Amino acid sequence: MRNKTKAIIVIIVFAILIGGGYFLYRFLHDTQLNADDVNGNFSGNLLNDGTFCEYEGKVYFANPEDSDHLYVMNPDGSDKKLLVKDSVRSINVCGKYIYYTRIDSHEGTNFAFMNVDRYSLCRSDLDGNNTKILDGDPCMAAALVGNYIYYIHYDKQDASTFRRVHIDGRDKGEMSPNAYNPSGVSGTTIYYNELEGNHNIMALDTKTMKTSTIFEGNCSNIIVKDNCFYFMNNANGYAVTRVPIGSGKTDTLVNKRVDCFNVSDKYIYYQTVGNNPSFCRCPIGGGEEEIIASGNFCDINVTSTYTYFRLYGTNKVYKIPANEAGHATDFDK
Repeated sequence: MRNKTKAIIVIIVFAILIGGGYFLYRFLHDTQLNADDVNGNFSGNLLNDGTFCEYEGKVYFANPEDSDHLYVMNPDGSDKKLLVKDSVRSINVCGKYIYYTRIDSHEGTNFAFMNVDRYSLCRSDLDGNNTKILDGDPCMAAALVGNYIYYIHYDKQDASTFRRVHIDGRDKGEMSPNAYNPSGVSGTTIYYNELEGNHNIMALDTKTMKTSTIFEGNCSNIIVKDNCFYFMNNANGYAVTRVPIGSGKTDTLVNKRVDCFNVSDKYIYYQTVGNNPSFCRCPIGGGEEEIIASGNFCDINVTSTYTYFRLYGTNKVYKIPANEAGHATDFDK
């Protein structure tokens, strides 16, 4: 009888160990979900290729000194560490994961035509491990809303379309045959400009999947910040314009043609177009222009400490204090 009792105890303990191991495995390998209203990066950065993303005291970035591979560093630029040997864009970070569009893989440059999923939508752990392909086709302009990634997908059959995929890789589908840019994220809403018949600013409620017209006009390049949206007013020479959400009142902040822009807490950063193009900034409410650098620049990304910008057509990146007086310096200085 005593031996039988011991056997039963052994069986129970063994079952507990097996069950505990199973649930531990599931915890470590199942997808960790987010709140429905979180976003993975600031809309202004996503609009500028999403090469930098600040999350919980760390900056995740495409390192211009190492083929735009995915790195992490402190906001002051110290302690740079390689995470994934993929050249990346559209960096989103939330919870346990980093999401990005891969523009080249680490699978080698020789016989590159044999590489699989070289241009794709990916997810990795915060330490760069356990990379998972969410969409193996070429993808761009990816933005996290809750537990879905919204992005532009390309294939030979349908060309560019607007799609979404759950962060665990399931529930993948087309949202629209039009290649809407989802970079204008704010909570559960995606702001974008219409592409058919007009360029009004639209809002997609990702909870109800309903769309509505927010502002009528010829608009592009939408950034959402502090309950306002900033955009380029195509009908007014591509001037940077601000409209409080829910209001039709416009405020022209940069009254000249710009090619791209971004917004920090205190400044609007922008690239001018013309005979003497330059990278500039002005106060966030408009005002006196400060020329930062002469030439053509792009990929304007903002963190709490620095604004980063890239010399067009090169891998040369510069930085300037995002919300303070200062001068531009090389990325690695």
